[in-house]
Order: sequence, then C-alpha cells, then structure tokens
Amino acid sequence: MNAMTSLDPTAIAAFILNILLPLTTICLIAVIAARCVFRHNPSVRYLICLTALVCALLSPLVVGIQHKLGHGLVNILLPQRFISSHQSAASVAPTLEERPVERPYVPRAELPAPSVSTKSIARATQSPPFLPRAETAGISVSAARLSWLSEGVWIALLIWATGFTVGIVRFVHGWRLASRLNQNGRVWIAPVETCDRIEQILGCPMPPIFTSPNVPSPVAVGLFRPRVILPEQLAENLSPAQMRHVLLHECAHIAFRHTVGGVIERVVGLLFWLHPLIRPLCRELARAREEICDNVASQEDGVVCYARTLFLIAQGMSAAPNRTSALALLDPSACLETRIAGLLNTRRNRMVRVQRWKMWVVACVAVSTMAGVAVVRVVAAEKKQDAHRPSKEQHSVASSKKQRTHVSSKKHHTRVSSKRTARTNAAGADEPMEREDHARKLADKHRYSEALKEYVWCLKEGDIVNPSFVGVHGSFLMSEIMDLGKKYPPAIAAFEQYRDSLRDALDEPGASRDNALDFIACNDALDEKERTLAAYEKLKISQPAIAEMLFEDAAKQMIRERRYADVVSGAGDISNRIY
Repeated sequence: MNAMTSLDPTAIAAFILNILLPLTTICLIAVIAARCVFRHNPSVRYLICLTALVCALLSPLVVGIQHKLGHGLVNILLPQRFISSHQSAASVAPTLEERPVERPYVPRAELPAPSVSTKSIARATQSPPFLPRAETAGISVSAARLSWLSEGVWIALLIWATGFTVGIVRFVHGWRLASRLNQNGRVWIAPVETCDRIEQILGCPMPPIFTSPNVPSPVAVGLFRPRVILPEQLAENLSPAQMRHVLLHECAHIAFRHTVGGVIERVVGLLFWLHPLIRPLCRELARAREEICDNVASQEDGVVCYARTLFLIAQGMSAAPNRTSALALLDPSACLETRIAGLLNTRRNRMVRVQRWKMWVVACVAVSTMAGVAVVRVVAAEKKQDAHRPSKEQHSVASSKKQRTHVSSKKHHTRVSSKRTARTNAAGADEPMEREDHARKLADKHRYSEALKEYVWCLKEGDIVNPSFVGVHGSFLMSEIMDLGKKYPPAIAAFEQYRDSLRDALDEPGASRDNALDFIACNDALDEKERTLAAYEKLKISQPAIAEMLFEDAAKQMIRERRYADVVSGAGDISNRIY
C-alpha cells in the first residue's frame, strides 16, 4: 500500500476524469440517438453506435495528447480538500518555538583547514533540507492518513484491473474456440443458383461455407479470413428457400464486415467494463447489426417468410455461444420475439447501406463532440506547498547548515563580500530565493524560456549576491534546472555551458574550492561523472590542489573502469583519508 500511495492519487484521478468526460459525452449522445431518434433505422443506428465505440477506444489517446500538450481552454480544478493529507502536510511551517537551538555561527574564514574529504562536502551539497524534529513528526503522522480520494482511486483501479484480467482470459478463450471452429469444419458446396442469387443481392463473392458438429446454429466467423459455418444436417432439414435465408443473413455479416465491429465492441467492453453506458451501447450495436442482416435476408421472399424461417430454426436449435469473432444467426443476447416483431413493424427502414453523406455527418458530429469536450481539462488544484519542493524557511535552514559545513578560501570570501555590496538592490529584484521561486512559477505556466533566464541568473549570481544561497545552489537549484530540461531541452544546453565554464575556470591559477565542488555537482546532475575523471587526470599535474578535490569522485569512476592501480597511486597516504 505504501508503494502505491507514493504516486499522486490526485493526478491519477484527474487523468481518469479526463478520459471519462469525453467517453461519457459521446456514449450518452449515441445511446439517445440510437434509442430515440433512429430506433427504426438499423443501418444509421449501427453507424452511430460503431462510431461512438471507436471514439471511446481513442479517448485515452486523445487525453494523452492533451496531457502532453498541457493546454485546455477550460480548466476544472479538483478541490484542494480532495488532495491526500500527506501532500498538504508539508505546507505547515513550524513556528519559531519549534525550531531547535542552533550553535553559534563561526565565519568560514576562521575555520581550521578541512580534515574531511571532498566526498563528504559533495554529499553535503546534495543533502536534503534540514527539517526540525516537530515538523518531521507532524509530516510523518499526516502522511499515514490518506484522503478518501486516494483510497477510492486505488480501490477503483484494483476493481477495474480484476475485471479487465477476467475479461482478457475470456477474450483469449473465445478467440481460441473460434479458431478451432475454422480448423474442424468441412467444406459445403451450395447450389449454383443459390450462390448466384446471394452474390447478386450482396454485390460481392460468397465466402467459403463449412459444416461442423461443434456449432449449434449458423455462424459467421473469422476476422481476416471470414467464413460461414453451418451445423451438420441443417441443409437436409431446411427447404432451399429457407437455406437461402440463412446464407443471406450470415453472408451479410461478412459482406458488411460486422466481424470487425464485433471485435471493436468486445475490446471497448473489455477496457471500459465499469462504465454504465458501454453495455447499453454495445447492446444497441448488436441489435442494429442483426436487424441489418434480417433486412437483407427478408429481401428475397418477404418479411413473413423469413420470420417463419427464424421461428423454425429456433425450435430445433439453441443459440450459439458468444465468441470473440463469431456472429450467430441466433444471438443469445437477442430476443427472438423482439426480432420478429421488429421485422413485422411497418415503420422499420429497410435500407441496408448508409449513404455517404450520412457517414460524413456522423463523423463530423463525432469529431466535433470530441474536440468540444477536449477543450475542458480536469487538473489537480495547485498545492499550497509541494512536499518534494522545499519552502523558503527550509531553504534558509538548509543554507545556514550548508554554510557551516561548506569550506571556502579567504579569497573567495572577500570576493563574495565585495560583489554582494556592489549588487545590493533595495527593491529586492536580485534576491536569489525570490527569483528561484519566480522561475518555478514561470515553469509551471509553461513559460520555459523566461524560467530558464531566471534559473541561469540564480546559477551564476545567486551565491554571489547572497552567500546563504550556496546550499540551495548545489542541490535544489540544479535539480529544478534538470527537471526543466526534460520539458525544455535548451535548459540542458545552458546547464552544460555553465558546467564547461566551471571546467575552464579550474585551469586558471586562482581556481577556488567552490568551482571544483560546483563542477562535481554539475557532472553528478548531468550523469556525466566521466568528465570529473577526465578533469582530474588533466589537473593532477598542473593544478594538484584542485585535482585533490576531484579525487574522491574521480576514484569512483576509476573503480568502475577497474583502474585499481590508479586509485591506489592517487590516494597517497591512506591514513590521511580516514575520518
């Protein structure tokens, strides 16, 4: 449970709602149109239902593209109270009385020479922000209590996954049974006059016809190589006219590619089996499909004669089971009395094909509906404080703690003081904390170029203007720039350019410890630790003091490359490195 709740349930709920919104809209329109407007026109009703199912199948893709673009003309915010409590607990800042008493601050210039290695300093650069004990306890207690939305999301996903798994098993089982029907059948040769008449009515060649003892009623089966399978002894029990009715009905399924629509129906029903409108929509599609084929079969000898054939077959046979790619004359989900009553209804439209302009109208309505609903986007409400992003108070505490452990040379300390005095701005425009927060807000609004400009300023000038920013500079700031680079590649290029400038500065005689540590932190953020090793090997002769600062991280890369002799020779006296 802890592993699952590490994901953001609010984001998952927003994504699910974004899928359900167009899905519900298009299905509701299709069901109303099929049951109220076109209830006596099976060909148009079949087109509407099939189009709605295709749109339902594409709705996750549309939502994924919408989420990738991150645009919506109308944004619906999930209420803040729906967010799980462990996400909002970090926004509660501790009072001053809750903060522990800190040791007196000692200026960096008065600190003794460092006896710790660069490894510990580099790790301090990337250490998480210090949190007071009272605040940590409050967050851990609040994180144990999830909101009802979080629990409801995971319960709903678990129920859906269970039904989806069961449906997949049934789908594969039905497909295998349909394949066995194709393998066990024997070819049946229809009379020549029957074949000619059927091809004349349908306007296409007849599919292969087989007989099999494994089918209780006539079926059209197969997706890529469709065929008609009849029960054995059926031809001997029916008259030639009745046999022609059966063949017309089943061959019409294949001529109109109803097997493809049947597969789409089952896939949509499998993915969205929890949705209350999917099942009625699939029933309307199946009913319209059978009514179309009934209209085709009744063209030859009239409606009354074909109704007698249906009644006769139903008396001697049972309904065929519902297979993945099989369409039976006697569908178990259809009522024979309803089918015969529909055949005898004088208001039924006997058209079996849809005119092209009607197809375009239905397609345009479907696309317009999907586009109209796509402009509405459900998004999670902006959190008051992200638990994974430090607040300004946490920045300050982390920076002060970092400043006590981050050792710098006197020359750099003098440079910081002089430049800080020269860059003081009464309006606060050059305060790095505020500019970093402003850059974060710009990135959230997708104004990436402006955010990058602010981040670059904080990267180059932040610790110069405000020395307390040095801890944030080597940890949170670089992490946020890398996150921006995933959405805006120029941010990575700018960060690499800054890293290269640090590398050039290491070759200069006045290179400082801070330049070396920032160079290591940049390589760690970019996952290019081999550059630290390359710089170490070049500087160990020209700049041995700087190379010593790079040794700890360079040694790791040497060990990965199995250069153990170089590690031992570069380490020198091991006793000086034990701490």
